Amino acid sequence: MPPTASPKVVTFCGRTFSAQELELMRQTASEFSALGVTEISRTVCELLEWKRPNGKLKHHECRQLLERLQAEGVLTLPALRNLGGRGPRRIDITQLGFQPEPLECAVSECEPLELALVEGPAESRL
Repeated sequence: MPPTASPKVVTFCGRTFSAQELELMRQTASEFSALGVTEISRTVCELLEWKRPNGKLKHHECRQLLERLQAEGVLTLPALRNLGGRGPRRIDITQLGFQPEPLECAVSECEPLELALVEGPAESRL
């Protein structure tokens, strides 16, 4: 659905947005439609300096506003991307090909011991 004329002002989460700010949101959503909705909302927050008292962006509230403006026909957002499930991913470590042999001995019998920092995803999986 093509965007309609922008309203003069909109109040959302205690902030009133002018017609110029709403037009900036519409232009940003249009010009950066190759980005995801989350990145567009962060960009709009940065441009409007919409931040929390602790200085962090109010990107969640901005995303809600952008979705509301889309529902009202003021702007068009890109389709949501399905980037996979959330949460930890389970990896079957038996398929990695490395099976350390179990050690059964006192620590003093295994000296010298060496601890190594795990770096990167490949080492972390092991």
